Amino acid sequence: MARVTDYSSFAAMGALRRNDNNAERTQIRVSSGYRVGRAADNPAYWSMATTMRSDGAALSTVQDALGLSQAQIDTASAGIEQTRALVGQIQQRLIMARESGADRSALNSEISQLRGQIETVAQSSSFGGENWLMNTDANGPSPRNLVTGFNRTGSDGVEVQAVAFDATATTILDRTNAQGGLLTRATGVNQANGTASYSLITENGAGPQGNEIAVDASTSNEDLDGMIDATSQMMDSLTDAASTLGSLSSQMSGQNSFMRNLEDTIRRGVSRLTETDMNEEATRLRAVQSQQQLGIQALAIANNQSRNILALFR
Repeated sequence: MARVTDYSSFAAMGALRRNDNNAERTQIRVSSGYRVGRAADNPAYWSMATTMRSDGAALSTVQDALGLSQAQIDTASAGIEQTRALVGQIQQRLIMARESGADRSALNSEISQLRGQIETVAQSSSFGGENWLMNTDANGPSPRNLVTGFNRTGSDGVEVQAVAFDATATTILDRTNAQGGLLTRATGVNQANGTASYSLITENGAGPQGNEIAVDASTSNEDLDGMIDATSQMMDSLTDAASTLGSLSSQMSGQNSFMRNLEDTIRRGVSRLTETDMNEEATRLRAVQSQQQLGIQALAIANNQSRNILALFR
């Protein structure tokens, strides 16, 4: 009989110990918010979640890079739009100079001021040390590599995806090679008195250039018509540059939206793998606490039985 009573005590003690362990695990899950917080909890899920968290951090960095690229594109786009507006104003002055009795000296002064504004716009259109409108490198504008994505390959490696942008498409001023700038290159036209070429902005030592667009009392109407035609071609080139930047901006914006959605998806996936269902764990905690109380009572009953048997021998 004594052996049975001892067995009951041991059984009650073992049940109580298991309940204590279950309660401890449940409390850890509730307090930490994770049901898989370490490799020992679930090696497979922990490994997957760790990799996914790393990917999520990388995607966040990609979004930062996309944001920087977007800011550079927006800066260049604003500079292009402003430049196109200024070239349009120069064209208006050239048309006004075509009128009889026009004060060409005053008009030429305005053209010079507008030209200076264009140079200021090109020099100021810089973001993060990048200027896509002006080149000072003798080797020409270097391609801009814009980060667009992050991908984990099948061999468990990673690769950063990027798109190369040719900055020559948006270079307005080229200080080293006039032919590389939309407004410094020679723009050829056919006019009534023959062919001619014009440059809106001339650069010393930058190589062959066209005649600078300027007017005075001796400027012929044929030359004015040629300058007007040249500025129209320049505005078309600026429009193409703005369109190129617009397409790139749309691509960056769409990619940024996709990266943000992908990061959210990864975050939800990690949550499903590792995070605690608080309602479920709270219910489990209450059940385990009840089991602990019952275990304590069972152990007390078993111990009382032992004491009752000992009392018979007194």
